[in-house]
Amino acid sequence: MEMNPNHPVTQKISDHWHKLAGLLMVKFGAEHVVITAADIEAMAIRPGGLNITIQELDDGLHLRLVDNREAAALARKHGGLPT
Repeated sequence: MEMNPNHPVTQKISDHWHKLAGLLMVKFGAEHVVITAADIEAMAIRPGGLNITIQELDDGLHLRLVDNREAAALARKHGGLPT
């Protein structure tokens, strides 16, 4: 679920997840990655939740993992959720 679907950066990258995944694989030297059901479950049960943020800065795209609380606060701050 996108908390801030109308944000310009979200709109720019929403259909490009595969490019981001490929860039991360190249950046970290992985030609093949397997995501298991256990990986997905571990992410789903992480205390506080797990969300990815993306910010466009002068030096590139910054991706960061944050918990549910911080994700909601950032979305509110940048127009995605009601205050």
